[in-house]
Amino acid sequence: MAEAPARGTILLVEDEEGVRAVLSELLGGLGYTVLPAGNGVEAASIASSHAGGIDLVVTDMVMPEMSGQELGRTLAQKWPDLRILYMSAFASNIYSPSALANALADFISKPFDLEDFIAKVRTLMAAPPRGRADAAAGAAPCGPALARCGYP
Repeated sequence: MAEAPARGTILLVEDEEGVRAVLSELLGGLGYTVLPAGNGVEAASIASSHAGGIDLVVTDMVMPEMSGQELGRTLAQKWPDLRILYMSAFASNIYSPSALANALADFISKPFDLEDFIAKVRTLMAAPPRGRADAAAGAAPCGPALARCGYP
């Protein structure tokens, strides 16, 4: 039996145009509405001006102008229930990918298998939104595990 088309809006933030194009096409092909952005500043602007809701932010961690972590904090101030999937090739230099995967449900290490990426996105889209209590307590949008990965 074929899987039903996906639903929801994803803000995709990736400074490498080729990667952004591939992921945008992939997510759009699954049925998601994709709002692509080339950096954190552009993404924050898109999020603020987008008339509909955003269900998930998929963002690179290391980008010019505004890091993915800064973007996550900025967006979580306005939308504390927002789900965020961080991507980076650099965190695997700090911890092994298996340790990151166990500690952080909303992080994927680049390069990744597209099937693993799709599974992570589907899991996060199906998960209940982050609670307002986490944001009010000052928790990082991705949880305390990200700080252990060397990000502020």
